[in-house]
Amino acid sequence: MIANRYFGEALAAALLLGSVSYLQADIGWVQVLLRGQGIPEAGLREYLLAYGHTIRRVLGQDAAETAGWIERHAAA
Repeated sequence: MIANRYFGEALAAALLLGSVSYLQADIGWVQVLLRGQGIPEAGLREYLLAYGHTIRRVLGQDAAETAGWIERHAAA
């Protein structure tokens, strides 16, 4: 999925630059991409929650701040 690859690359870049908050614009872009593929608005929420959960599961406590930021944006 293009959105997943793009979001992963954007997340890596944001972390290299020192702040997960740089993902803000990328979340909007992923939302537009998903909408263009016919995925409802709730799809972005579910996607971000799953992404945050996976980060927590794979990377553990070291990634809690990053996962939390992504999950908070799912709720927005």
